[in-house]
Amino acid sequence: MFAHIRKHQKWLLILIIGIVTVSFVIFFTPNVSYDNLGSIGRKAVVGYIDGQPITQTEFNDSARDAMLYYYIRTGRWPGSGNNQFAPDIDREAQNRLLLQRKAEDYGIKVSDQAAAGWVVNVFTREDTNQVSQFQSEQYDFFVANVLPQRGLSEADLHEFARNQIAIIQLSRMVGLPGNLVTPGEARYSYRNQNRQAETQALYFSKSDYVNLGLSLDDLPTFYTNRMALYRKLPQRQLHYLRFASTNYLAEAETQLTERTNLAELVDQIYQAKGTNDLDSELDEAGVALAKEEIRQQELEKEGWAIAKSKAREFAVELFEKEPNQAENLLEMAAAQGLAIEQTEPFTQGDTIPELGLDPRLTQQIVGQAFQLTDDEPFLQPLETKDAVVLLALDTIIPSFIPPLDEIRGQVTSDFYEQQSLDSARQAADEFHATLTNRLAQGSTFEEICQTHHFTPVEMPLFSLATETLENADPRSNLQTLKNLAFDMSAGEVSEPSSTFDGAMILYLKAFQEVSEEQIEEELDEYTATLRDARQSDAYFSWIQQEQTLVNFPTYSEEQAAN
Repeated sequence: MFAHIRKHQKWLLILIIGIVTVSFVIFFTPNVSYDNLGSIGRKAVVGYIDGQPITQTEFNDSARDAMLYYYIRTGRWPGSGNNQFAPDIDREAQNRLLLQRKAEDYGIKVSDQAAAGWVVNVFTREDTNQVSQFQSEQYDFFVANVLPQRGLSEADLHEFARNQIAIIQLSRMVGLPGNLVTPGEARYSYRNQNRQAETQALYFSKSDYVNLGLSLDDLPTFYTNRMALYRKLPQRQLHYLRFASTNYLAEAETQLTERTNLAELVDQIYQAKGTNDLDSELDEAGVALAKEEIRQQELEKEGWAIAKSKAREFAVELFEKEPNQAENLLEMAAAQGLAIEQTEPFTQGDTIPELGLDPRLTQQIVGQAFQLTDDEPFLQPLETKDAVVLLALDTIIPSFIPPLDEIRGQVTSDFYEQQSLDSARQAADEFHATLTNRLAQGSTFEEICQTHHFTPVEMPLFSLATETLENADPRSNLQTLKNLAFDMSAGEVSEPSSTFDGAMILYLKAFQEVSEEQIEEELDEYTATLRDARQSDAYFSWIQQEQTLVNFPTYSEEQAAN
């Protein structure tokens, strides 16, 4: 097949078929798993599609395709690295099996040439002159080095390409009815999606309804009803012993002096740096300063080596000491005159600022700290930029709810804030009743607001197609504005809608219709987009029907059947 690609790569570029993500929801309960595409389960049949059995071999082949599809999209195999978005290969294999069976039912057949063309496209890149070139070296490396990592071959890659093309053609075929969008329908849809709402908003903010003189008689009930919100997350606290390079500079100077003439070493390094690193025109004081910097660097380098050596010796003795307990760290440190430090309590989402770690490493250390127990109290020695740190579990602080008296200040603040929020929303309800009554009597929105001393906020124009709303009041939510405005007629007001700090009432002044010039300029592109969307909708509707044909029994169902 590779020879076929090399021979025909120029004309095969014409047959390029892009990777299309086939994504849909199928509610499986998988009970089979793959192991480098080896044996799956204990039976020859692992499931059924439309009553027809799925064998181990078929499932293996589909799992192979699922892994290849993931690798081609992401550049790594599923399960490699710490990737929370890696797919469930069992489920992906079942998805693909359904689609491949349906492609066969529809008579979709893919030629060797089309499969080769797909592979050519995957390994084709544009050069600096924007000329597409097949990357044969990348292809050779992929076949020789990447595929064998999962026990796959070049033939597996081309079989995957064949199946992928069949799935793409299937999605286009079953979604074909969605392509039937008439020019009149597209024009109507474009008008509807792009007409703009001209609106004003009335905001009722809790900050305008603060009443600190309220009775606190209901405070205990308020606390009781919200106790879960005051629960403290589980915490950990660590002891740590730092072997810092700066603590061993004196020892470093002694050792360097014993091994070599330190002054001569500094002179040699200074001369070796030459004029590339040092100013050749330095005066005597400048030269002395440059040499002192070199001397300090050499001392720190030696001090770092000493710190690592001492930390290693300490750790070996610590980890061999029985019984294995955190107190060993404190006792050994005290015996050697070393200072033990203590972190502040931290939760799963916290940092440990005392350690001065990179944020990503901090997350890892915090996660490991929450795995520590009294029987397994130590983390592996940790190397920072200037020290080696040994860490041991100090305290496990379980989750708890503080009593009211302990957090009365916080609860009181929350109580007043909630009362202000309730008052703001109540005011919105009351003014909404006034608005609707007065509007029905012929008053204008502006007149009513002026009478009651409310100042409406002019909102930026927006349509159903608007994706971001610039320069809008931060209390606004674009989707909420759309839901309210496009459910009203001009001159109407919405029901009060909750905001994060109170409530909002929206007034629709008018709709600004799209100009004919804009429609003519953008209709063709919009029609194509609308057809794609309708085609996808038709495809996914079809998938939802077909998924009822799939049956992969759960383990409990197998036991019951047996």
